[in-house]
Amino acid sequence: MRKLPEEVVAYVVEHFKDTENITLAKEAGCSPSSVNHIQRRYNLKKSKEHLHEAYQKCGKKAREMYGNPPIDEDGIRRRADTFMRMYREEKARSVWGLPPKTRIRVRREPRLKTSQRTYLRSLGYIIDRENNIAYWTPDTKRAVRMEAYTKKRSYYKFRPYEHEQHQREPGDLAVAGE
Repeated sequence: MRKLPEEVVAYVVEHFKDTENITLAKEAGCSPSSVNHIQRRYNLKKSKEHLHEAYQKCGKKAREMYGNPPIDEDGIRRRADTFMRMYREEKARSVWGLPPKTRIRVRREPRLKTSQRTYLRSLGYIIDRENNIAYWTPDTKRAVRMEAYTKKRSYYKFRPYEHEQHQREPGDLAVAGE
């Protein structure tokens, strides 16, 4: 590999930021690969303005050659319909406990239900997630309006907690603070 003259290296380093590599190689009297070698050796970067101009020029040239792409509204609608069908199928698979077929992420239960569960637990309710029952104890701060709202949407049923009837085993009921 031949050594480049110091003048060529100095010229490339000085003008690299705002000049295209091919133009720079012609003006300096070296090959484009030599310009790339100097760039790597001195860790040179193009300026943001130069890159912006280059992207604009490239986009303009592509539009001149190929024109603007047409908007396919029927295709967009078909893709949306297909996605919604796949989402509904994946949600059904999640609800029924089947393994997923796609990587689409679905919620098993509504977001409102999960936020209400958190709120009820903070008030001291004991939530049985398996049977969708919320139990209250004498220490629970009852939220009558929340109970009515939650009953109306069939998220939870509310019952008093009877300790003898429900012997708690680890993992059975979700209690605040666990």
